[in-house]
Amino acid sequence: TVDALVELVKEGKIKYVGLFECSAATLRCAYKVHPISEIQIEYSSWTLDIETNGIVEAYHELGSL
Repeated sequence: TVDALVELVKEGKIKYVGLFECSAATLRCAYKVHPISEIQIEYSSWTLDIETNGIVEAYHELGSL
């Protein structure tokens, strides 16, 4: 969970929190707990979901990109 990652940040074991293949809703919820430094989302000719699912907009909205 993001809470567990925040504890690792507080302990100095990690510096940043990132998410992999998350939705816009998940990104927004996670960001309420701790700023998210990076996200990794698949984007290719076969996977164009990020163009329409709101994740890029959410990332810009939160000031992370």
